[in-house]
This record gives sequence, C-alpha cells and structure tokens, in this order.
Amino acid sequence: MKKSFLVFAFILTCLLFFWLFQYFSSEEKQEENLAEAYQESNSFAQSPSLAHNDTNAVLQQAIAENNDAKSYEEDWCAIELDLKESDVNFAISQSVEWDIARGKTEFLAAVDQKVRLPDKREQMLAPYKHMDEQQLSYLASQNDELALLSALDGGPFTMREKDDFALKLLTLGKTGDAISHLVISNIIEAKLRYQKSGELDDVSLERITDAFMFANFAAEYYDISGIAYFLFAQQKFGKDGTHLLDILKPQDLVVIEQKLVELKAELNKMRVKLHLQPLETIDIPKIAKHDFTYGLAFTYNLAGYNMQRFMELNLASPVSIKKDSCIERQLKTLF
Repeated sequence: MKKSFLVFAFILTCLLFFWLFQYFSSEEKQEENLAEAYQESNSFAQSPSLAHNDTNAVLQQAIAENNDAKSYEEDWCAIELDLKESDVNFAISQSVEWDIARGKTEFLAAVDQKVRLPDKREQMLAPYKHMDEQQLSYLASQNDELALLSALDGGPFTMREKDDFALKLLTLGKTGDAISHLVISNIIEAKLRYQKSGELDDVSLERITDAFMFANFAAEYYDISGIAYFLFAQQKFGKDGTHLLDILKPQDLVVIEQKLVELKAELNKMRVKLHLQPLETIDIPKIAKHDFTYGLAFTYNLAGYNMQRFMELNLASPVSIKKDSCIERQLKTLF
C-alpha cells in the first residue's frame, strides 16, 4: 500500500498555488479571472496521471523493516511506517473524513485507487454545480457550508465576495479551502500593489500580515495548507527579489498577534449568533495531528530554510511547528 494519496495531495497543493500565484503575477490580470483560475486548478487536481507516484527506496525499505507494526488506536508516527497493513486503509479513510470535516474539498479526487474510496468531493458539491449565481449566493448567505465551498470552488463571484464566503466558513469552523483562499487573496493583492508601485505601502503590509495571521490560525487547528501557501508564495514577492519573510519584522508579530486575538473573538461572536460553541471546543481527531505532522515534514523537506524562518517568526501557539523526532523520521523517507 502506498501513501500516494497523502503525498499527492500535499505536493499538488503546493504546485497549484505556485501556478495560481504566477497566473496572477502580472498587473494586467483582473479580478474576474479568479473564478476561471480556480476552475482550471480543480480540473488539474483531477489529473489521474499524477495520482500514482511511487514511494522511494528508503521508504520501501523502512516499511519492509517494520517489525513492530501498530494498530490505529496505539501511539504511532506515520501511516506507512508504523501501521499494520489492515489499519492503513482505515487511517487514510479517516484522513479523507477529516478533510471533509474541516472543509478541504479541493483534492479529494486524488484518493489512492487501491483504497477505492468514492470521490466524495463530487458527490458533495454536485447539487451546487449548476446553480445560478442568485441561488448559490442566497444559500451561501444562509451559511450553507456546501454552497460556500462551491462558491470558492469557482462560482461567478468577485474576490471580495469570496473573501466574505471564506470568513463565513471560518465561522463554521472550516479552515480548509477558506484558509487557502484567504492566504491567496491577501498575498495577490499585496504583490500586485508592491510590484506596481515598487514600494511597500501600509495596505500591502496589512495584507501580508493578514496572510501570515490566517496561516497561523489554521495551524492552531492542525491545518498545514496556510503555511504551505504562504511559504511557496513568499519567494520573489517583488520585482527586486524581495521575499515575504524579508518583509515581516519582529515588531509586526505584535500586530499579527493582536489581529489573531481579534479574529478569534469576532468568529466566536458570530458563532454565538449561530448557536454554535466557541472555536476552542472543536474536536480535533487523532488523524488530524498525524496529517499535520506529515505536512510539516513535507514542508521542511521542500522548503527547509524558509520553513525554519517561518517557525522562528511563528506566533506563540499551542500547536508546535518545530521539528520533532517524528518529523525527523519522516524526513529520512521523503524524496
């Protein structure tokens, strides 16, 4: 059994963001192209040729030498390295269910064919695909989670409208697609302003700090996508080669920390109106922590220096993004 679902989903997340970021790198690109870009990216995510990457020899050897396989309920590090074969499929199915629970629908079509899980993304969003803008907008205004996800997935809405939909999803406790969009949205706006004027104005800096805040917010709920999007966008932010991590200063972290506190307070205020419990009460399943650790390992593998810099700038958080023994162990098997 291969871990191609987890590997593919994370690689594709990073590749798609890089592609999308380059798509919007010119000042001539207009906001109305965003929906088309999302549609194209989701179509690319369906590509079956990318869903069957072989694991490397180091991983295969580690699996073969695993004489102490564990059950899912025990304390373990990595699906492929540690679990009994009978528990691998269950763990992957739990990963898919967690993606759905946190509103991450973009890459569910990449499920390993050997697991033979249905494409739940298509099943979930199918009723919303052919809705007109008015109906979809109405359902989104009523906090219909699938309508909100569908609107982000390529509905005929402006960037600002999608920002609002993403914030509604955060209110519902759905980080997934919402965080991906908010990080993209803020960085694109900051990048275009900065490249056009050649100066980092207050608005651009605010957009960058917002993107960093959203990435940190997601990490507190064991969602790696915000960090991954931020890191792969940070290179060559300006025409002069400026990186996002060069822009953020220690004093900016004080501002970001306060923004994060205010965001949580505002979201919780909205949750009260919706008769929902505070964000802090959201149940984080066992698989979420394992997926997050794997995502961190993969990010350290692909962007180790910048990941280290992000970690050093990272806000005080109950969820650590530092390398630990599990991450180090998985790094040895990544190609």
